[in-house]
Amino acid sequence: MPVLSLQPWSQFSAADPSKTVQPGTAGQFVFQGGKAVPLLLRVPGGAGKLELEQAVTVGEAPHPCGAVIEVTAEVAAPDGKRGHAVTINGLPAGVCLVGDQRLRGGDMVTVEAGAPTSLPEPEPFSGILCFAAGTPIETPTGPRRVETLRPGEIVTTADKGEMHVTWTGRREVLFVRGDNRYRPVLFHAGSLGPDSPTADLVVSPDHQVVLHGPDVAELTGNTAALAPAGALTELRGVRQMLGKRRITYIHVMLENHAVLRAAGAEAESFYPTPDTLAALSDDQRSSVFAHVPALRIAPETAYGPTALPMIDWDNARDLAVARKEGAKATKSDADEDDDLKYAAE
Repeated sequence: MPVLSLQPWSQFSAADPSKTVQPGTAGQFVFQGGKAVPLLLRVPGGAGKLELEQAVTVGEAPHPCGAVIEVTAEVAAPDGKRGHAVTINGLPAGVCLVGDQRLRGGDMVTVEAGAPTSLPEPEPFSGILCFAAGTPIETPTGPRRVETLRPGEIVTTADKGEMHVTWTGRREVLFVRGDNRYRPVLFHAGSLGPDSPTADLVVSPDHQVVLHGPDVAELTGNTAALAPAGALTELRGVRQMLGKRRITYIHVMLENHAVLRAAGAEAESFYPTPDTLAALSDDQRSSVFAHVPALRIAPETAYGPTALPMIDWDNARDLAVARKEGAKATKSDADEDDDLKYAAE
């Protein structure tokens, strides 16, 4: 399913403050920075119309599921980047660059005069959040291979006790040479702490696992938080499986976001954001919406909050590096103590 990243007009200012330039009309604008708003789209129907698959709020303007996205002009940005100025239900919305390109703060974009000659190009799917097939998930009757779980069955969570499985999905991923973005991450036994995991755990890079400790509290205000697996490869015993050629990933969604016990470690259940929904097949996404219809109209609130605070990719990577350096320093101190001990003898 296509997904577009929209930079709303509220994030831009006119390049020449002395001139009055309306958002979306021909002219030059400076990007002030800010987070992109993901637009989850339906497959273009008749006449190539683009419609929202999920409601979205841009600035203070709410747009319902089914709202029509139209291109009003083409946009040029630095470094040869291209994009489009778009409206949603006729209201100027913002700029969508081609594919996964992004603007940087201070970039000047030019909204070109004349009719557009192309449609926005969606970015590649992202946000695959899943366990590798074969992962043991804790249930009231003991561990079960994740691919054997079915909607309606019960799992044992680390934070909310027993919960029902709402939906499961399966994705087969083949990798080509150099395509490492979605290759799985392997956590060897004990890599996240004593007996965590108790056996090797394999998840997708964007899957969130639980970290504990005072360094986590400094970042989030909570002694436990979720961090993306792919950002933790600096930790001892954690690596990306770069030689993997194919894998079967399994999604497990519960009544609410929760922490599953997987191979003795703590890792999240599936959380349906626009990005993660965009990574599903059309049938899978329709199935998720059938289980939680409110996701179409209130995506920010329908499923509830995340089970724990979340650490972004950059901060998680920095935390992993700091832990690695701390482990090295501790080992060096121990070696020095041994040297002094032997010298005294």
